Amino acid sequence: MIMEQTDDIIFEYDTRDKTYFHTANFQKNFGYEPTKTGFLGSLEYDYVHPGDVLRFAELYEKMRQNRKMAEGDIRIINSEGEYLWTRIYMLGVFDRDGKLAKVIGKIVNIDEKKKELQQLKEMAVTDSATGVYNKQTSEELIKAFLSGEGKYGKHAMLMIDIDDFKGINDDHGHRVGDAVISAMGSELNHIFRTTDIKG
Repeated sequence: MIMEQTDDIIFEYDTRDKTYFHTANFQKNFGYEPTKTGFLGSLEYDYVHPGDVLRFAELYEKMRQNRKMAEGDIRIINSEGEYLWTRIYMLGVFDRDGKLAKVIGKIVNIDEKKKELQQLKEMAVTDSATGVYNKQTSEELIKAFLSGEGKYGKHAMLMIDIDDFKGINDDHGHRVGDAVISAMGSELNHIFRTTDIKG
């Protein structure tokens, strides 16, 4: 009853008979019931984002080797085909021979928090008017590139000026000026490669 009062999903995996139990919150969070055989119903193959499969396997191995609580952020698919960010905690229960008998833990839905954090990070490094990197971030990325992978290559830096931009603001107002800057930022993102530094 206590477990059902939280959105967290409590689970237990029996390593011997390969059976898996979880609280009803799994369906509440993801909209379906996973199979009850294999770890989380072969979670690493059927439900985990392909980019997180290795991290999930490493998390399990870390827990098994260190015999301590292990935690990691893993994306799990929901019934609508969207991957949600979760934080998985797992702890091993070992028998008298030192073999892993069970894995107990919980899955916490952190999707909203993760996306909010990502949005805040983007806001911190981009210029709100143009949507490209702000001055400080641009400088840091250029310095890091030139001292790292771009150290011995040949590169180009373009400086773009908007002709008579003051006139646009004076004649049409700052709202139109902001729209011009925003359109320019959008064009820069469209024209240049994703690997280019646009600031």
